Amino acid sequence: MLSKQVVVGSVLGPLAGLVAVWIVTVVVAIIEHTVLSTGEYITGFFLVLIGGAPFAYGTMLVAGLPTYLLLRRLNALRLRALLPIAVAAGVLVAMLTSRFAAETGAPWTWAAMGAAGGAATVVTFWWCAMRTRRSRTVAT
Repeated sequence: MLSKQVVVGSVLGPLAGLVAVWIVTVVVAIIEHTVLSTGEYITGFFLVLIGGAPFAYGTMLVAGLPTYLLLRRLNALRLRALLPIAVAAGVLVAMLTSRFAAETGAPWTWAAMGAAGGAATVVTFWWCAMRTRRSRTVAT
């Protein structure tokens, strides 16, 4: 069964990933010298949250949690094992999503968004899911 910390990590992780995706879009806009108003940045933030949530949570359910459970069963649960899997899943989902986007940018921007989203998701998940386990290990 999943602990409360794992459930919290499964909820907060994808949200952190979506925030990372938005940050990458802002950085790309700055690099490409795209001038946006503050309102457009805020609107973009909510569009990323609303449009990306089904993909982020779907990926967590289809790939993230089964990977976590498998690595836990194999006693190989380490952040260094989860991170490349999450980044690869994020890039894959972003590249597949780019096919359906109205304005398809350069492939590297989609890959960067996916990599940042996957990394932020797994680090947030790890922090939420493993912090009580670490504190118990240190205390004993």
